[in-house]
Amino acid sequence: MGKTVTIEVPDEIYEVLERKAREEGRPMQDVVVEWMANHLPRKRVSSPEVAERQKRELREYFGAWKGPIDGGSENDSIDRDLAREYGSSHEEDDVPRHVGAVRPAFR
Repeated sequence: MGKTVTIEVPDEIYEVLERKAREEGRPMQDVVVEWMANHLPRKRVSSPEVAERQKRELREYFGAWKGPIDGGSENDSIDRDLAREYGSSHEEDDVPRHVGAVRPAFR
């Protein structure tokens, strides 16, 4: 069984609710209750037993993912890329000639 709530709303809000109810051919009460149900935060209730079971099920996946390189990760290739970039001075001598020839389209 539901509870009765009486509230006072500004005219602008009332008019919007009234128009929506009329357009949808529903009672305004239904429109208001639907809006409230869709916008109020939902509290998820879980028993301690259910929470513990969910944790156990999740733990089964710990460490299950393998990186794109068999038996390892991409850390080695990332380290090589970083070492190459840190070793570069990024001055014109390090830039290929075709890159230096490109000029900006606007100044």
